[in-house]
Amino acid sequence: MVYEAREDSWLLERVVSERAFGRVIDVGTGSGILALAAKGSEVLAVDINPDAVSFARSQGVTAVESDLFSAVSGMFDTIICNTPYLPDEPLAPDVALDGGEKGFEWTLRFLEECKTHLARDGQVLFLISSFTNPSVVEEWLVKNTFSFEVVASEKLSFEELFVYRATWALPDRPDAVFVARGRRSRVYRDGDVAIKLADARRVSQEAHMLSSVNKLGLGPKLIEASENRLCVEFIDGVRIDRFLASCSLGEASWALSEVFRQCEVLDEAGINKQEMTNPYKHVIIAGDRVVMIDWERAKKSLRPANEAQFREYLKRVQKTFPHLSEVSL
Repeated sequence: MVYEAREDSWLLERVVSERAFGRVIDVGTGSGILALAAKGSEVLAVDINPDAVSFARSQGVTAVESDLFSAVSGMFDTIICNTPYLPDEPLAPDVALDGGEKGFEWTLRFLEECKTHLARDGQVLFLISSFTNPSVVEEWLVKNTFSFEVVASEKLSFEELFVYRATWALPDRPDAVFVARGRRSRVYRDGDVAIKLADARRVSQEAHMLSSVNKLGLGPKLIEASENRLCVEFIDGVRIDRFLASCSLGEASWALSEVFRQCEVLDEAGINKQEMTNPYKHVIIAGDRVVMIDWERAKKSLRPANEAQFREYLKRVQKTFPHLSEVSL
């Protein structure tokens, strides 16, 4: 039995016909409709179902029997998949529909295998449903160094379909790994470089501020900035809250004195970091260095209050860690 084309197939077909390029593979081809829609220098269809492979071949599609990428090799510019995206139905199992216990397991397995077959400038075009829990899929993409966008969607009576286009977030830095995600940015690490991806306005603002504080001897070193990417020195250390929780009194005195010194420098320069009342993610202890990171919100001010804000933070910390009450600054 072959999966018959329906609303999900037709939605993805429109995207594929407009966007497919280069060497193309259609994973789980079913009827072959997506492979036929692809325009590329080479189009290959694969399916675990031998009937689907035979049917696709009868439509003039080059097809092979394969469980995902198990029977193919090489890199592809466009990877296509109309994933099995529904939670398993034990009473009526269907390999074309069942995406795992929660609906997203098969999709994550597919994306994991894409990592070793997607060209650095390539794309993955795939479809999932509101039943697949898209937020789980999106979180996986971010943590595995992909950028993504929803390029098409369609509401049905009982669900909503989404077509995603995923690409490498850092095609020129294949060894980069995920570090953290904010509400408006993502941070990756490539060796001794931290790369923040954000919108152009935020990147420009932070790069300008970092350039200013670097001249004061503060912050991680600014390496480069482009439209939506900021590259800075990666600070490998411990957040200040975790450091203060376990350090000695002498170590605490040293670290806190250095933070206050840097706050004074900023106050004198008329720069308000705007994070010092709750700086647990913004002050890193790295060996013999104390480094303030994340300058996205910092701005010029006639009345900066970095030192006063940090003093308020210290009062709270001393209540949490009584041994720090002996620190006098």
